[in-house]
Amino acid sequence: MLLEIKDLHAGIEGKEILKGLNLSVNKGEIHAIMGPNGSGKSTLAKVLTGHPGYQVTSGEVLYEGKNLFELDPDERARLACSADLARRTSRPGSEREGSLAQQPALRRQLLLPVDPGPDLVA
Repeated sequence: MLLEIKDLHAGIEGKEILKGLNLSVNKGEIHAIMGPNGSGKSTLAKVLTGHPGYQVTSGEVLYEGKNLFELDPDERARLACSADLARRTSRPGSEREGSLAQQPALRRQLLLPVDPGPDLVA
C-alpha cells in the first residue's frame, strides 16, 4: 500500500473540515481528488504536506507504512509527498513548468511515465 488514510479528522482555527476521510492508494494507481469548493481538497493536501496552520484531531495517514504525522514537512517532501494543485485545461503556449507532469524524478518515484506525452499533461 502506497498511501492509506484512516478516519482522518482535521481542520483549521477550530473548524473541522475533514470529517472521517478514508482513502487507500496502491503503488501504480492514480487518484484524483475532486469536489465542490469547500469540500476539503486543499485541506487534505495541506494536512498531508504538514502545513502548520492545520490541526489533525484524529485519524492516521500511512505512506509506505510510515506514519506521515511523525515526519517533518521536509521529510514528507523527500518522500515525494507534496501538493501539485490542479491547473485549468492548458492552452497553446501556456506554461506548465513546475507541475508534477514536468518533474521526472517524482514521476519515477510515483511509477508514472517519465515522458507523460501531451495527453497526460494538463
